[in-house]
Amino acid sequence: MLGFNFNLLEQLSFYGAYHTKFWNQIIHIIFVPCIFWTSCVFFNYLPPLVDFNVPEPYDKYIQANNGLYLLAAYGLYFLTLEPVAASTWIFSIGSPCYLIATFMSQYVESAWTWALALHVFSWYAQIHPGHIIIEKRKPALLDSLMQSLVLAPFFVWFEILFWAGYRPSLLAEVNKEISKRHKQMAAVAAAKSK
Repeated sequence: MLGFNFNLLEQLSFYGAYHTKFWNQIIHIIFVPCIFWTSCVFFNYLPPLVDFNVPEPYDKYIQANNGLYLLAAYGLYFLTLEPVAASTWIFSIGSPCYLIATFMSQYVESAWTWALALHVFSWYAQIHPGHIIIEKRKPALLDSLMQSLVLAPFFVWFEILFWAGYRPSLLAEVNKEISKRHKQMAAVAAAKSK
């Protein structure tokens, strides 16, 4: 059953079934982090869920804002799925997005307008060129919105890690599951067309 869970193989193969073409993967590798970053900017404009002071000297760099809570939520979930990949995502993608979003929210006037423009364009780039033109397959979010929104940043990070040679046996398992999912999708599409 598709859905939000803690099974890494199921999560990666679900999302991977919708992202098999190289150029669609590249589009997602670029624009999924942009969506995460813009979401941090938007969250920073809201009153903090929990207000606390970050101890000195870290308070110059880290703000206890909703962007931090978003990073923590994604990071904790990813750590439960795969600690090594999650740790590298937190330090390479998640934390820089949070820090830049915090900086912009504080020092760039109307940062949310820049974030909104990039957010909209990022969705457009993934859906129109990425899925409609290149992949010729609907986006994963049409089958599982929550799962797609939560997993996308980790999946694109795994794409990069797989290309770098990380966990080839996991990649083989994911590709095997993707093939099964494609057969199921084709069977469903054939049944609907009758």
